[in-house]
Order: sequence, then structure tokens, then C-alpha cells
Amino acid sequence: MPVFQYEAKDETGAVKKDSIEAPNMKAAQQKLYDQKYSIINLKEKSSALSQTDVMSFMEKYQKVDEQAITVFSRQFSTMINAGLAMVRCLDILA
Repeated sequence: MPVFQYEAKDETGAVKKDSIEAPNMKAAQQKLYDQKYSIINLKEKSSALSQTDVMSFMEKYQKVDEQAITVFSRQFSTMINAGLAMVRCLDILA
């Protein structure tokens, strides 16, 4: 089912931006009117991923450099060998 992004005012005049799922544009409008929203903007959300969507997703999962992994491993090993619990070690390293 298509997803529509909307910008609307509620009964108090506060502007709300969100998305709504409906079979078509007319049904989406009706759902918003039933919720007593005054529609400012309503458009169908594109199902295709844009390049900016892909890039922002990839930025979240950048590779951790090798030096950081090495330091983490050494410190983790030292704490485990000292008898600390694994969860406590991870809390300290976080």
C-alpha cells in the first residue's frame, strides 16, 4: 500500500508532519479529514531510493579503523584477564 507524506494543521493550529498509509491519494485525504486535520501538503512518498538516501544510510555504517579495534581488543583482554565480568568490561569501554 502506498505511503503519503503530509503536512497538516490540527484543531489547535499546530502543524504536524508525518506519513500515512492509504490505497490512494483520495483515501489519504479522507483519513486526514477524519482526524480533523487541515491539509497543507500531501504527496506520495517515492518508493525508489534516492542517492542521498543511500549515502546517508552508508554514513551510519562506516568502517572502524584498525587501530581502534586493536586498542579495544588489548584493553578488553586486560580487563577480562584481571577478572572483570564481560558486561562490566564492555560498559567501561563504551
